[in-house]
Amino acid sequence: MDATNYSSVTSDNPKYKLSKSKFKKNLLAKDYEALTVKKKKKKKLKEWIELEESAFDKGIFKAVFLLGGPGSGKSTMSQRILAGTASWRRFSNDKIYEFLMRKDNLSLDYKKRTPEQEKNQFKDYYKPSTKKAKKQLGLYIDERLPLIIDRTGLSPKNTLSLKKRLEDVGYETAMLFIDTPLKEARERNANRERSIDFKNVRFFDPVIRKEVPAYKRIFGNNFYHFNNSGPIDSKKEVRITELRKKIYAWMKVVPSNTKVKAWLVRDTKKWVI
Repeated sequence: MDATNYSSVTSDNPKYKLSKSKFKKNLLAKDYEALTVKKKKKKKLKEWIELEESAFDKGIFKAVFLLGGPGSGKSTMSQRILAGTASWRRFSNDKIYEFLMRKDNLSLDYKKRTPEQEKNQFKDYYKPSTKKAKKQLGLYIDERLPLIIDRTGLSPKNTLSLKKRLEDVGYETAMLFIDTPLKEARERNANRERSIDFKNVRFFDPVIRKEVPAYKRIFGNNFYHFNNSGPIDSKKEVRITELRKKIYAWMKVVPSNTKVKAWLVRDTKKWVI
């Protein structure tokens, strides 16, 4: 399970005595990956459900967009860079897509699928997983939870549309660019369980890089760059720590716009016992 998606639960915090309906809504904090664990090995509910939500959640009204092509290491490096900074919810259809594929005993490696399976996988698995992920995202936004938008950034139109949607309800946004050379992205893609055809990796790389200057202008000081070339060494560890501190300093300050203030007043009233 994505370590950024949950935190420990304590019953000592008097701020949350959740209603039954509130608790049920929070079940959406679970990760689809948990569904793939054998029943006898499933962790207890309290170990993977985040209860400390809403007005008392760390990092509310903050969203970090990821930028980088397939095989760049976006998910892995963002988890490492953002670890411990907030109780992030990751918007990505990857886990759902993989769950649906495994459910039907289909390989995640495109080379091991038949031509017919490869032809139908987008319609039968990718589109449904995207639909489910968007529904989950809507519920996260309803609770103003801290978000990691785990997509390539290939489409500026879609990225900016979601950015506006978030900012319209009071969010502040940032972008983290995981910059990986095409040759290394190709190798990482080939070695991961869910690999895609290299021609797609090769297509993504120049298109995404072309958009980097525009994204820098749009996100300004909240555009963060991580050079993911080569193995993790001491120099990279220093950069990871540096980025984590910068993002944490930004994340821990709750936005002061009127939309945030109004929502906090309404949400805090839910907790009055």
